[in-house]
Amino acid sequence: MKHNSVQSKNLILILAAAVCLTLLFAWWNGKSPERLAREGRKESAPLIRAETEVLAPNIVLIDGDGRRVKLRTLYNDRPVCLYFWHPWNANTADGLDMLQEFRDTWGDGVYVCAVTLTGRREEADRFIAKKGYTFLTYTADAGVLRDYAVKALPVWIMIDKGGRMLDKSEHMTLRQGLYDFSK
Repeated sequence: MKHNSVQSKNLILILAAAVCLTLLFAWWNGKSPERLAREGRKESAPLIRAETEVLAPNIVLIDGDGRRVKLRTLYNDRPVCLYFWHPWNANTADGLDMLQEFRDTWGDGVYVCAVTLTGRREEADRFIAKKGYTFLTYTADAGVLRDYAVKALPVWIMIDKGGRMLDKSEHMTLRQGLYDFSK
């Protein structure tokens, strides 16, 4: 009797599986264009480039006078080159010479900005004044690094007019920066 009940259970399972497979294949929509047209379905449209662009987060920067400046006000006016750095770190300070080259090359056509973290403003201002740099300087809180997914400094971020992020890099060359804004 035990053998018979096991056989019955196996038979029921096999029949249930066969019914499931039959139903699956009988009502499977697949990708038949005729079936899609009959049911009024449409193929998904190709992605438009604008839908895949990454816009720069609208962070708040603080200028030397303590005024709060939203990044959007800058990039809605013209392209922006941001350089995140630490005034106490020689490796990040080295990039300021390149930032000044960008400023000299682009002039007023691009906002060229050095950004350091809040609490280091005086140290940063002394360093920049000593070197005679003419680019814009801002401070920002540490949350900005999270907004831009920055793991370590220095970091260059190139943003075109309108806010589309063109490039984010730990290393930048003048040629690469010029190329980013020529696209």
